[in-house]
Amino acid sequence: MAACSVDGCTRASEVRGLCRPHYQRLTTTGEVGSGDIRAYQHWTRERRWELDELLDKGWSDERIAVRLGTTVGAIRNARQRFGIKARIRQGHTLTTVKRDMGVSQTSVERWIRDGRLEASRTSVGFGGRLAWKITNRALESFIRNPDHWHCWDVDNITDEHLRAFAQSVRGDVRYLSMSEVARRAGVSVTAIWNAIDSGTLPVRRAGRYLRIRESDVAAGIAERTEHANGPYSKRDDRQIVELITSGASIDDVAGELRRPVASVMNRCQLLLQEGKVR
Repeated sequence: MAACSVDGCTRASEVRGLCRPHYQRLTTTGEVGSGDIRAYQHWTRERRWELDELLDKGWSDERIAVRLGTTVGAIRNARQRFGIKARIRQGHTLTTVKRDMGVSQTSVERWIRDGRLEASRTSVGFGGRLAWKITNRALESFIRNPDHWHCWDVDNITDEHLRAFAQSVRGDVRYLSMSEVARRAGVSVTAIWNAIDSGTLPVRRAGRYLRIRESDVAAGIAERTEHANGPYSKRDDRQIVELITSGASIDDVAGELRRPVASVMNRCQLLLQEGKVR
């Protein structure tokens, strides 16, 4: 019988050129590692310290098994024998992801349906009921992807370790809601909608909500402030008259001219006194 294809392993090949322990490691962790897998190793003091240190780092049982050259079952038996608890959950369900990420269950289901969050169906309980299972690696990949950052907020994450990990990955990047953008820019929500429709303000959709990157808002405010500080031109006055005559509100005019509402209102009053606006 042929030997296992992993370098350093002396076991016989049983499945796809691998011995059974290496094949089980491949199916659970996605990698075979190197060297022989010794399930029944003596747990010295140094190995116990290393186990505890890796758990403190937030490593899963699967990842520790690859590092220590043993099986996942051996790691779990060792934790049970020595009374060492796992520092992180070995897997997630729909409910735990919802709770830890601080979002609704509908949001998690949408992430899975849209292919953002990798998940698999598994049977649970005596009745064989199917439920979603999300691995730690899948959740970490979801958090690491910048294309998903508008879907969640660091401040809403309830799990301490997960929040620290998300903060280290995301840094200072933050997404704001429509009302937050309007309040920060000093304009109405209608003006923000006008900026989005004109393509001057990039936006991302998270379900039925829209999220705008904070840096894009800051750039837009800087441009708006620079424009707002300048005098009104004859072209601006004509545009104000045309919009007011067509029935547009002050908020709509301010959004179109990219100027503060108070400034546009004062300009309208001046044009009214001059008889240009009726």
